[in-house]
Amino acid sequence: MYLEETNPLLLNHLTLADRLHSYLTLLDEQAKECCQMLIQQMVEAEDVSENLK
Repeated sequence: MYLEETNPLLLNHLTLADRLHSYLTLLDEQAKECCQMLIQQMVEAEDVSENLK
């Protein structure tokens, strides 16, 4: 697990505070939003239309 390797203290704190699931859920939502934003920026930069899809 990435968090276990990079920040074991945070992982331990989140686990003990019973907040690991909510933390990971928030990270997942942020990643999805970022991905959607990047896709939209790429579509606009490349002038992709529905016809090209």
